[in-house]
Amino acid sequence: MILTVAVIVIVSLLEHAYSVPCIGFQISRCDCTGTKVDCSFKGLTAIPEGVPINTTELNLYGNTISSLPDGVFSKNINLRTVNLERNRISTIAAKTFEDVVSLKFLSLGNNRISIIPVNAFEDLVLLEFLSLDTNTLSSLPGGLFSKNINLRTIDLGANTISSLPGGLFSKNINLTTIDLTDNAFTTVSANIFMAMTHIEVLFLRRNQLLCCKMTDLFEWAAIQTNAPLSGDCTDFGIVTNIEEFDISNCTIPVDGHWGLWSSVRCSVTCGNGIGIRTRRCDNPAPSGGGNGCVGCDKKKKLCSLGKCHNGEWKKARKLKRKSHHRLMKNIMN
Repeated sequence: MILTVAVIVIVSLLEHAYSVPCIGFQISRCDCTGTKVDCSFKGLTAIPEGVPINTTELNLYGNTISSLPDGVFSKNINLRTVNLERNRISTIAAKTFEDVVSLKFLSLGNNRISIIPVNAFEDLVLLEFLSLDTNTLSSLPGGLFSKNINLRTIDLGANTISSLPGGLFSKNINLTTIDLTDNAFTTVSANIFMAMTHIEVLFLRRNQLLCCKMTDLFEWAAIQTNAPLSGDCTDFGIVTNIEEFDISNCTIPVDGHWGLWSSVRCSVTCGNGIGIRTRRCDNPAPSGGGNGCVGCDKKKKLCSLGKCHNGEWKKARKLKRKSHHRLMKNIMN
């Protein structure tokens, strides 16, 4: 996953040499160096109480924390970096990060998160880096990142996401890197972005993408300052580098739609008969492998044109006999 391999190491080897145990019953298992708190690999099952108020970097990497309740970081308003990677987190509450307005780096990768509340990150207005890779996410709520206007990098790789809601990244004007590697996408639409962006790369590797289902994304990428697409897609059974794919090879499927019903044609000129209405699948007609129209193209019902008089009765009777077989055949069909 992008940048996750190079996750910021909160406390360097040099700092470890000068670190001391933090003060407090729960937090004493962690090491404190200035405003940095290292609780990595401490066997913690929950966020420890007593994290110093002036903490700017909190490393909780490699524990067995399973949930993040409301307000768990609310006293630590100076936090800039929180690393929760490689825990067992399955639940994020709606107000887990409430009031943590200074946070810039948040790593939640390698956990068991399957659902994220739509307002989970709304207070993180300065957030620049967010990692959600290697979880069990299959979808994301619309507007999830709408308040994170300073977000520059987001990693959603190694989940099971198959589609993204329209406008998901439309508010993230500073976004430069998105990783969607190793998901379940067959297509990605340009409607998740604004028209013009600062995106430098969109990683789409190791998905089951179908080239000709992403024509709008290719058209969007062509007008960006950079060439942001990275990955492969399948073009008529052949795996193709996305950057080399030519959308002019695509035949766009058009589904057929019904035209208007015709007026009723009655089988007689007077008396009782059979009325027939028809319509055609030509508005438009199916093309390029598109689906045909669903439903019938013909409707029949009784029609009555009033009593026959004098010669009209003989003429209608003759017409009835002449067309009886054809009408019965139409009725059966």
